[in-house]
Amino acid sequence: MPAEVRIRKIAIAAIVASAIVAAVPFFVSSRVTEGVTLLKRAADRQNLYIDLLSMLRDVETSQRGFVLSGREAFLDPYNVALVQIPVLKRNLIKGAIDAEEREALDQIIPLTDEKLVNAAEGIAARRNHDATADSAVGSTSLGKVQMDKLRQLLGQQISAMADRRNNVRGTLIEGSAQVAYFSGLAAVINTFLLGTAVFGGRRLLRERAKVADQLRAAVTLADTRNQLMSGSARMLQAIQSAPTVGDTSAILTTCLTGLLPGVSGTLYLYRNSPDVLEPLASWGSADAAAVPIPREDCWALRFGRAHDHCCDHDLRCNHLRSETRTQHLCLPMVTQGAVIGMMSVRFDSLSTEQFATQRELVMALAEQVSLALSNVQLREALRAQSIIDPLTDLYNRRFLEETLKRELARSTRNKSSLSVIMFDVDHFKHLNDTYGHDAGDTVLKAVAAAAKGAVRKADIVCRYGGEEMIVVMPDCAEGMAMERAEMIRRAIESMRTAHGGRDMPQVTASFGVASHPVFGVDGDSLVRAADAALYVAKRRGRNNVQLAVEG
Repeated sequence: MPAEVRIRKIAIAAIVASAIVAAVPFFVSSRVTEGVTLLKRAADRQNLYIDLLSMLRDVETSQRGFVLSGREAFLDPYNVALVQIPVLKRNLIKGAIDAEEREALDQIIPLTDEKLVNAAEGIAARRNHDATADSAVGSTSLGKVQMDKLRQLLGQQISAMADRRNNVRGTLIEGSAQVAYFSGLAAVINTFLLGTAVFGGRRLLRERAKVADQLRAAVTLADTRNQLMSGSARMLQAIQSAPTVGDTSAILTTCLTGLLPGVSGTLYLYRNSPDVLEPLASWGSADAAAVPIPREDCWALRFGRAHDHCCDHDLRCNHLRSETRTQHLCLPMVTQGAVIGMMSVRFDSLSTEQFATQRELVMALAEQVSLALSNVQLREALRAQSIIDPLTDLYNRRFLEETLKRELARSTRNKSSLSVIMFDVDHFKHLNDTYGHDAGDTVLKAVAAAAKGAVRKADIVCRYGGEEMIVVMPDCAEGMAMERAEMIRRAIESMRTAHGGRDMPQVTASFGVASHPVFGVDGDSLVRAADAALYVAKRRGRNNVQLAVEG
C-alpha cells in the first residue's frame, strides 16, 4: 500500500477517531446543561415557597398590628400580600415538579386561602365591631394554628427543594468528572495520531476545559448560595425572636461573620433622628467602635441605590475618607419603600468575577436583613404603644400592674422594701372647667415631667388614670419614700406652666405613701393603702404628703 494512501487512511482514521472522541464530551455536556436547568428550576420553586411564606408572615404581622392599634397603615403589607399571593399560588400549581409536590400543594393552597379568610375576618371584625385589641388578639388563635401548619408545610417544601438541588448538584459534579475524563482521552488520541489533528484537538481541549471551569464555578456558586440561604434562614429566625432592635446587634455580628467570609462591614440604622445613622453591628475587620454618620455622608443614601467604591474615579463617601481605596459597597436598606438604614461593606482582595458574585450575594442578604429588622422595629413600636400613655409619655396602668406584680415578687424573694407613692393634682376638675381640657392636658404633661425629674432612675412613674399618678420605688423603705414624695410635691408646686399665651395658676398635688410588706404582698392592697393615705392628704388641706397607717 503506497505510503500516501496509508497516510491518507491514517489521517482519515485520526479525524474520525478524534471526531468520535471529541463528540462524547458534548453529549455529556448536554446532560450537565439539563442538570443546570433542573437546578435553576428547583431554586425557582424554593424561592416561590420562601416568597409565599414571607407574604403569609406579612399577612399575620399586619393583622396583629391592625387589631392592636386599629391603624390602617399596618395593613399596607397585607394589601400587597393579597395581590402577590394569588400569583405565587398560580406559579406553584402551574410548575409542580412531581406528584409528591402536587399532593403537598393540595394541602398548602387551601390552608393559605383559609388563612387569608381568617385574616380578612379578623380585620373586618376590628373595623365593623370596634373590638378591643385584647379581644381581637384572642380571636386570632385559629390564625396562629393555621400559620404554624403553613410554616411546617412550606418549610418541608423548602427543604425538599434544597434536597433536590443537592441531588442535581451531584449529577453536575459527576458530569464534570466525565467531561474531564473524555477531555484527557481526546488529548491522548490527538497527540498519538497525525499532526494534522493536533490543532483541532487543542482547540477542543480549550473549549472543554472552559466548559468544565464554568460548570465547576456554577456548582461552587450554587453551593455557596445554598449555604448562604441556610445560614441566613437561621439568622433571620434569630432576629425575629429578638424583642428589640438593640438585641439584634450580637446576632448580626456573629451570623454575618460566618455568612460572609472575606467580607467586612458595618450595619447602620436610623434610630433617634431621621438624618443620622447609628451603628448597629460590625463584623470582620470593620471597626467595632463605629460612630454615627450623617445621611449626607453616604452617596448610596443620596442616590437611593447601591454605590460602589472600586476605582479612583468613583465618588467616595465622606464616612470612608479615612480608609484606603479598596473594593467597597454601600447599600441602602429598604423595606416597604422606606429606607431604614445602610450597610457599608468592604471586600478583601477579590478578583473582578469574585467581586461581582459576592456583591450579588450581599445585596440579596441585605434585602432579607432589612425586612427582618423592619419587623422587629414594628413589634418594638407596637409594644411601646401598648404600655406608654400618649399624653404624658408615662407608663400606663397596664404596665403598672405587670411591673408592680413583678417587683413585689422580687422584693418578697430578696426580703427588701418596696414603696408606692400615689398622687393627684389638686382641684384639677376646676382647672379643666375654667381653662379647658387642652390647658388641663398641658398641666398633666408638666406634672409628669416634674415627677420623672424628681425620682431615681430605678423608680417607675405611671399614669394611673385621669390626674392620678403612681410611682413604684423598688428597694425603698417608707422613710425614703416620704422624702422622695416631698421632693416631687415641691417640684410640682414650684413649676410654672402657660397655655394659649397666658400663665396658668400654681398647681399643687396631694400624696399618699404605702410600703411593702406592711400593707400586704399583693399590688392591690398596696395601691389601696396609698390611695387611702392620699384621701387623708386631701382632707388635711391638700398639697401635703401622708403615710398610710394600718387599720
